[in-house]
Amino acid sequence: MMKKNDLLALLSLIALILLSIHLPDDYVHGFDKHVVDSPYPILIFVVWAGGLLLARERLIGRIILLLGGLVAIGMPVLHLNGHFRPEFATSDGALRFLWILYALGTTGVLIVILALKELVSRSPSPPSRT
Repeated sequence: MMKKNDLLALLSLIALILLSIHLPDDYVHGFDKHVVDSPYPILIFVVWAGGLLLARERLIGRIILLLGGLVAIGMPVLHLNGHFRPEFATSDGALRFLWILYALGTTGVLIVILALKELVSRSPSPPSRT
């Protein structure tokens, strides 16, 4: 049986891969022409992967994974607002683009839930008053 920590790591890795596919799709479909001009997505991926692979057992690693889940949730929120051009629906890659948005939103919600459960369950209990 898969442990919750392993599931959180697996979902975070899936979301990281989906987001790394989604960003070039943004450029190709004309939603964000500046994504390829900026080093910030690479920095975000490095921090997210570092939190996942190097610090996942520490508090900072769990916080990074939580933030990564929020980023994954943010992608469909930003894009699925009904402002697609009519020709987008028939363009090459539209199905993949939309599928990745739904997959990012779903995995993002699960990441946030698991990361919050882990943060709450591992937080030190307050000192007792006796």
